[in-house]
Amino acid sequence: MFVSAVFLYGALQSGSTITFQTWGIKFALSWVLLPIFLFFIVLVLFIMQEKKGFFSVPAVSWKKIYYKGILLFFLLFPLVFLFFRLGAGFDVWVKIAIVATIVQWILLTESLRKY
Repeated sequence: MFVSAVFLYGALQSGSTITFQTWGIKFALSWVLLPIFLFFIVLVLFIMQEKKGFFSVPAVSWKKIYYKGILLFFLLFPLVFLFFRLGAGFDVWVKIAIVATIVQWILLTESLRKY
């Protein structure tokens, strides 16, 4: 919530811009003000609903862990590191490393989920 408030404050400052240099995109930060403001409002509403007990966050038992997935998660570390070291800028090696990192996090979440 604090990060959203800081982002909203920065968007209200004059001349603030956001840049995605890889794709050559640059625009005023005020263009993202409305989505961030809506996210902030929804966040506050969810927090209020959770405090009032409208919905509960389930507690997960950690008794069953999929160890093969966690092993694959850790085995991908050197490969991802290698791909990031081989790459420069936003070339094919970096893109492969990003995809492998996403696969790592999917493996981790699936390995630790409730069965």
